[in-house]
Amino acid sequence: TITTIPTWSLVSDSFKNWSGMSASGGRRIKRSISIDVTSIRFLDEDEMQRLNKAHLLKPYLTSRHQEINEWNRQQGSTESVLNLRRMTNIGTFRAYLNEYLRNHPRIRKDMTLMVRQLAPGDNGLPLEI
Repeated sequence: TITTIPTWSLVSDSFKNWSGMSASGGRRIKRSISIDVTSIRFLDEDEMQRLNKAHLLKPYLTSRHQEINEWNRQQGSTESVLNLRRMTNIGTFRAYLNEYLRNHPRIRKDMTLMVRQLAPGDNGLPLEI
């Protein structure tokens, strides 16, 4: 099929070139999950032990726990919780989403994959996949 496009439409209108997506064999997914900001909190030890049973989270929780404990030990100031680093439920959920997608059989491993927090808005804190 041959299509003629008027030259003025190239500068006056927007268009998308889908050839790169077609050639790559994959497509981009860009979705946000809005999290209620009032539900974001620090994890306690009981929750961390319970979450440690999830196979996808265990490596993340182990390494992150060691990293935070080492940092807190180096700081040496335990007079206030404000001086310490702690794990949050939102950070752990972000790590879970990331590992879930990396282990999903229908998602390509050779293409970029990320889960990130965006700026909070009226609908909450968006986690973008």
